[in-house]
Order: sequence, then C-alpha cells, then structure tokens
Amino acid sequence: MVPGRQLQQQALEIHQRLMSGDPTASLDAADLLLDPLVNRLRAKWPSQNYIEACHDVATEVIVIYLQAPQRYDPARSALLTWLTMQAHGDLLNAYTSPQKKFERDWIVESDLSRDDSDGDAAVQLGDQMAWLDAVPALDASRVLASVRAPFPRNATVG
Repeated sequence: MVPGRQLQQQALEIHQRLMSGDPTASLDAADLLLDPLVNRLRAKWPSQNYIEACHDVATEVIVIYLQAPQRYDPARSALLTWLTMQAHGDLLNAYTSPQKKFERDWIVESDLSRDDSDGDAAVQLGDQMAWLDAVPALDASRVLASVRAPFPRNATVG
C-alpha cells in the first residue's frame, strides 16, 4: 500500500498525463486508485451488505473520472479524496432513493423460489409483486391488431 503523500503525488502525475492525452495513464490511474478508493468506501460503509456496492461504485467513479479528468481540480482536494466524495455521494443516493430501494427489493423478491403445487404454472410478474394500479391483461395479437388498424398495408407514401 502506498502512503498518503506518495499516493497523492503519483495520482497528480497520472492526472497530468491524462490531461496531456497519455494513452497509458488510464490504466495506471485505475491500478493506483481502485483499491484505496474501495478501502475508503468500505470504511464509510462497513456492513457486509455493501461490499459489492462499494467496489461497483468505485469502479464507476473512476471510469467517469477517466472519461473527463478535467472535472477534477487539484487545487481543491486530493484526487482520492475527491473520488471518495463522488462515490460516497453515489452510494448515499442509491441507498436513500425510494426508487432504488424498490428496485433492490424487487430484484431480491424476484429471485425467491416459488412453491408451486402443480409445478406447471409459469411464473408471471404479477405473481411476484403486488400491483399498485390495475392494468388489464392484453393479448399481444390484439394490441398489434389495434396498432396496425389505422395503417392499411397497401397505402402509398406520397
């Protein structure tokens, strides 16, 4: 593990290389920053439930930085500190957003096994979650026929 000051110095050198278009700088930045960033996030999000999320968001934040390194201002903070703030904010948004919570819960619930007594019943989305509003079941052929009806087959475009 690279000590803090040495890490910041190496990160600044790589940042300058990124800004000048060095094609190998992206790989060097990812190699240098990914593990320390994940470690910082794990310190802020210590639960076992967040191990994968910390790694995923760290990877995403580094990729975003590599795509637009000019967004980072070395005069304002250390690169690793800036990346940590970005990633921590993304995790906070992901875990406090009602929509994201719904998506996580739905994925977990959809992976639960069903106990079908007859074994032949196909799993349908409506069986896995309660609907918030009533949506009629439509046969796909009826829907397609309704869409095609206003457009005759032999119509010419003029």
